[in-house]
Amino acid sequence: MSSPQSFDYSRFTNSSFITPGCTQHEVHRRHLEARFSQWEPSPSHSFAPFLAACFVGMEARDIRAAIVESGDLDLSSVTHVAGTDLSFWKEDSAFAVAALVVCTFPELRPVWLRAQTVFLAGEYTPGFLAQREAQPLMDLIDQLRADVASQPMAARRKLSDALAHPGIGDRGHLTWFWRDHSEPICMPQALLVDGCGVHHHFRCGLASHLGVRSGIPSAGVAKSLLAVHGIRREIVDPAWDAKMATVEAAGDVQTVGQHLDLVADSGEVLGRALRTFRKAQRPVYVSVGSGMCLDAACALVVACCRTGSVPVPIQQADHWGRQLVAATKLESIPAYSSGGPAVHKETGAVCGAGAGDGSSCAVGEIECSGEAGPEAASAMCEGLTVCKVAEATAMAPVSFAEAGR
Repeated sequence: MSSPQSFDYSRFTNSSFITPGCTQHEVHRRHLEARFSQWEPSPSHSFAPFLAACFVGMEARDIRAAIVESGDLDLSSVTHVAGTDLSFWKEDSAFAVAALVVCTFPELRPVWLRAQTVFLAGEYTPGFLAQREAQPLMDLIDQLRADVASQPMAARRKLSDALAHPGIGDRGHLTWFWRDHSEPICMPQALLVDGCGVHHHFRCGLASHLGVRSGIPSAGVAKSLLAVHGIRREIVDPAWDAKMATVEAAGDVQTVGQHLDLVADSGEVLGRALRTFRKAQRPVYVSVGSGMCLDAACALVVACCRTGSVPVPIQQADHWGRQLVAATKLESIPAYSSGGPAVHKETGAVCGAGAGDGSSCAVGEIECSGEAGPEAASAMCEGLTVCKVAEATAMAPVSFAEAGR
């Protein structure tokens, strides 16, 4: 079976359906949906939902076939672990900050961070998180690979300074970049994702998509239980409470690492409810993304928790993503405001060229090219109405205290 990267629907391709952050499967789904909608016998009979389900099913089938749910991850050989998350603006949930953080292991000290504003077409639907968020996060992973190869120098050495001075990236989106200059940039040996892996409707959630497409062993860490395949909160919660009561009654003070298997109707174990922090009231739900077994995924998650139930790499991505959202006005993003490329609210298509169209700049220093030239991009960077992050949130260089927020 062909891999997800090579799966080809080119015979259906229509370039007018290509929009920012749109995967190949989404392009062809939109094309066929539009073609079949012309044949609707009545408004109550539409082929669109059927076609959408077909294409999602095709993509899920290919990803699922490539998932590897075996393999021990030797923690002694792991030197870097990455975490991902997206943070959204309340005013417009179609815009978000996607963040990827790489931490050393086992110290869990952040050494690399990239974040960028992204446009997400469509509304969130449970079970379809990967179709909405996988591509923006894959873009960050691809950028990490490029940084490993080129070892770029961040102009601003302090994390707070780098986040207070965004650059203008592709299609008028803001980008932030910071790295620890004391050591080279390295690819992580594991990826922790705020989402599900094989514990999913199609047995391939966001963690599985990222793990298969990136080739990095991945695990999903969900803060809430996804009710699927007979795994329901009304069954899991009482079983978890009973297990914890039994453990505490036996006088076992070591409750970190205690777990409860999440068993589907078919008898297959799709994940685990896992206690990762001694003071945590509720567990997190861990499932394999790809490239490791469930035991290895749980061991990695426990080893990456310090001051809370969520692993530090994910905490860091979430923390800095939220800070950037809080300190950045939507109107200051060229892709959102009228000063930048116009983005169609429904399709996500770039409808026009703004002042900075054709230019790009690295975070903290101007490296411009394109029709607008260095002067235009520099003016855009200087004219951003982004709050000074260091002043607005009093952010200091990252520490474990910040990681636990």
